[in-house]
Amino acid sequence: MLIGIYASTGKFVGLGHLKRCMAIAKELENFGHQVEILLDDHLYSEIVINSKLNFSMITDLNKKFRIIIVDKYELDDGFYLSLRKYCDVLVRMDDASPKFRRDNISDAIINGNPYGNMKIYEGVVKSECQLLVGKDYIPMDRNFCDLRSKYKIHTDNQNILVTFGASDCLDYSKDVVTKIGTSFPNKKITLLNGIALQDKIDLKITNVRLLPLVENMQEILITSDIVICSASSICWQLTAVGIPYIAFMTSSNQELSFRYIKKENLGICLDKSCINNGFLEKAIDLYTTGKKEQMFIKGRNLIDCHGSKKIAEKLINLYDR
Repeated sequence: MLIGIYASTGKFVGLGHLKRCMAIAKELENFGHQVEILLDDHLYSEIVINSKLNFSMITDLNKKFRIIIVDKYELDDGFYLSLRKYCDVLVRMDDASPKFRRDNISDAIINGNPYGNMKIYEGVVKSECQLLVGKDYIPMDRNFCDLRSKYKIHTDNQNILVTFGASDCLDYSKDVVTKIGTSFPNKKITLLNGIALQDKIDLKITNVRLLPLVENMQEILITSDIVICSASSICWQLTAVGIPYIAFMTSSNQELSFRYIKKENLGICLDKSCINNGFLEKAIDLYTTGKKEQMFIKGRNLIDCHGSKKIAEKLINLYDR
């Protein structure tokens, strides 16, 4: 089958949508199907190419797909309906709650979050719409599955990774690395997407390594004692591997993730005010070996690394149905 995946990209979106779509694409290809990533712009097209996936621009859409998967926040009813003529099966990725008051278009919905709730779709989607909702359908890159088998609990907190994604919103990155770089001069701090801040970080802070975006961040994660990040999809990946993390809610669409992580004690959740009131430093020190072991076991028992494969299998079966 020819399958299209339309992923959100852009300077304020980051890489989360694209990366999870690419993970599903790889699994669909493993089942022998041809996948094409559909993009709004060329911003991250190189990442798609480097992953050996095909792509085209959504504005050049002129072929018929068996399945189209859409992963976008800003969906317009008219445009979404227009995609219907380019596919037999239309699938929507959904993070929090239904994007439409009534969805008579989608043949399947993927809500790959452990807090996903099927009840919120009752009366909103058509009765035959297939719902792939909850922790079994978290799209996971196979590289994280490999990392899961290699990662061991670290007994110290010397190597701290800071990553707030690929968006142009750099306030959290700047404030966090400045604070912990000053408070813990003996720790090694790595900031992803940090090149954009190289002229904005105090030159007196010498223990911070500023890196560009990296495609295979697993190589950095394997050496990280703690990760400081946004309450986005990276938290499910860290949970599945067993890497301890401190999460901040950097945008309103992360509220459900933030609340779930806090409620289930999967990581330490902090408000933005905690960066400068001393709680960030305390949170780092809270990660004793014992606490890491507890979260390691709990997280790995909750989330496995097979979500992308399960999604691919379900979608193929949906078309064959």
